[in-house]
Amino acid sequence: MTRRPLLVLPTSLTLLLGLALPAEAQPRDADVEVGRVRHVTAPIRDCEPWEPAPRGPAAWQQPSERCVPLAWREALPPHRLLDAHRRIRDAQAPAARLAVIDEVAREWRVTVEQVLTLAGALPTSAERLAALTRLHPATRDAGAFHRTYGLLSPEDRDVLHVRITRPLDAETARRQARLRRLAEEERALQRALGD
Repeated sequence: MTRRPLLVLPTSLTLLLGLALPAEAQPRDADVEVGRVRHVTAPIRDCEPWEPAPRGPAAWQQPSERCVPLAWREALPPHRLLDAHRRIRDAQAPAARLAVIDEVAREWRVTVEQVLTLAGALPTSAERLAALTRLHPATRDAGAFHRTYGLLSPEDRDVLHVRITRPLDAETARRQARLRRLAEEERALQRALGD
């Protein structure tokens, strides 16, 4: 049985020397003699300098793009709540304020008191409506969400109610009743077979 190399790469002395030398030490527009073959190198173009990712307070103010599933989310800690509230108050543009709200809604579980704190920092009723709509799915105690209606104008209260209330039509009610009936029948069968 003969052994064959797994990977054969075309290599030359120039290539190997070029990899070993830093960019500053590599010849520019020079002819390199390799054995009996004369190799003409092309001019080396200067590449754009690499800039590392921003760090520090400016990077912390950028909204994060990660989204944590609801089941894995932790409660919003007080220091994060205060930081988000400060960032909302300091932001001049409505888009920047709502970006902070989006970040909180994607990463944390919040209470109604925290929602009141964050949405109350927004200046207009329209921004508060958008924030309350975005924060409702992340709220742990959504049953008490009606307390947030006081932050809105009467027209926006109706809009928020429509946005966060699950629609219940006759077809949905029939499906839910059927599922409840089937679950009860399944439990009855399990009791009968288990005895």
